[in-house]
Amino acid sequence: MLSIRNAVVSGFIATIVAGSILVMKNAMRVFPDVHIPQTLSTLFGWPDHIVVGGVAVFLAGTLVLSLAYAWIAPRIPVRAASIKGLVFGFAVWLAMMLLLMPAAGAGLFAANRSTAVPAFDLVLMLVYGLVLATMYARDTPTANIAQIDRTRGHA
Repeated sequence: MLSIRNAVVSGFIATIVAGSILVMKNAMRVFPDVHIPQTLSTLFGWPDHIVVGGVAVFLAGTLVLSLAYAWIAPRIPVRAASIKGLVFGFAVWLAMMLLLMPAAGAGLFAANRSTAVPAFDLVLMLVYGLVLATMYARDTPTANIAQIDRTRGHA
């Protein structure tokens, strides 16, 4: 059963974790080409307003992606929440590389930037998906039961 509240709370936590990784990356001054808020600000036509991209990252992670996960999770044909989260994180990363990066002028798989961009973004999205799925499954035990019943043909 889809739980909107648990999806949003789980998305918030996963976004805070992923955002903290980005903040630490910036503080350590590594991978300067990896900057998701800047990419989104550029995509929205405001490259000099990084706050716009930051807000977009927060809203996407807390609301959009978390609700998408809650809807998709029962349809991912594995039982383990961690694997579901990794699959979801990979799918989000792939969409970023195929849609978001080219739209923002970075090219497919961020080819116009350093090779660190797709690699770092993959790790970031896998962490986001893992945290999101783990928290959602913890707070929504019926999601796992529904998936088990569906695989047995009882749903």
